[in-house]
Amino acid sequence: MKYGVGIDVSKGKSTVAILSVEGEIIEEPFEIMHDNKGLTR
Repeated sequence: MKYGVGIDVSKGKSTVAILSVEGEIIEEPFEIMHDNKGLTR
């Protein structure tokens, strides 16, 4: 199966979502903070 990953980068955090090429949501959008804890995750 093929996937698409969308990343919206802004100051302080990024929002990430993963979809299949058919449009099925594989991973709901989630935020990654731009700090040591968030980037380690």
